[in-house]
Amino acid sequence: TMADYVAGKTIPPFIKNDDDFYDGTNAKDKLAGAF
Repeated sequence: TMADYVAGKTIPPFIKNDDDFYDGTNAKDKLAGAF
């Protein structure tokens, strides 16, 4: 979630079109999958 991003717990907002980033459901997995 954006709150987690502000707290430094999730991915930076370079994947703005990724629904999971905003949902906070698979943020970590998406970050790993991005590479």
